[in-house]
Amino acid sequence: MRFFNKVAHMAFASIALLWACGMSLAHAEDSPYLRLDTALVEGDDEQQFEFATRYSNSNDDNNTQVSLGYSFNPLFSVEAQLGWTNYSNGNDGENEAQVSARYVVVDHNRDDWGLAVIGSNQWQKTGDASMQDEGPALNLAFTKPFGEKAGNLHLNLGASRQNSTADTCATWGLGVDVNFGQRAMLFAELSGRDLTDQVTHGGMRWWLKYGKIALDTSISNTQKFGDEGSSTQRFHVGLVFFDLR
Repeated sequence: MRFFNKVAHMAFASIALLWACGMSLAHAEDSPYLRLDTALVEGDDEQQFEFATRYSNSNDDNNTQVSLGYSFNPLFSVEAQLGWTNYSNGNDGENEAQVSARYVVVDHNRDDWGLAVIGSNQWQKTGDASMQDEGPALNLAFTKPFGEKAGNLHLNLGASRQNSTADTCATWGLGVDVNFGQRAMLFAELSGRDLTDQVTHGGMRWWLKYGKIALDTSISNTQKFGDEGSSTQRFHVGLVFFDLR
């Protein structure tokens, strides 16, 4: 198993170098955030699965996501995600798929701050059309705990590439989460892609079984800028299962 872990680390390092020219802002589904990644590390996250599902609803559309993640060790994990979007105006729905890998370079448990590198690639299918490669993304996630496990501050900086237009845009994100014992956690995030859009999101994570099963409820506002700017409010509910062996 030690040999396998070393091989996994080397493989990820190679992938990261190949993807470093540009990658879409990806997030880990075991966190309550929509776009934000974190560098949080749990010491017992080794050789275990995590399963998550999230439902989002607005006046214009509804979206369902499911994801399955696997932690080889506390520092290295991979994830696969599927999503389905339906539109209330009758337009063709969309199917999405994404794979991502996350490697923690600096462990916040050791150095009082954390740094993770997240690489991903996304595919999308509209109506009866074939699946299209939307492009890769690369994200750096910084995490700074505060208080005696009272909460965490997060900063994301990255880039994503849109294959259909051959454009690369900068991505960014800010977030905070505050713990309330072993029952609940408040969280908020602000993230964006260049000058094209911005997402404001906040809510609460309820621990149905601490460290094992979490229920997330939140609301968000997505603003799209430009000549045809818009603002969309959404409600989100998610269920996450941790430590599945």
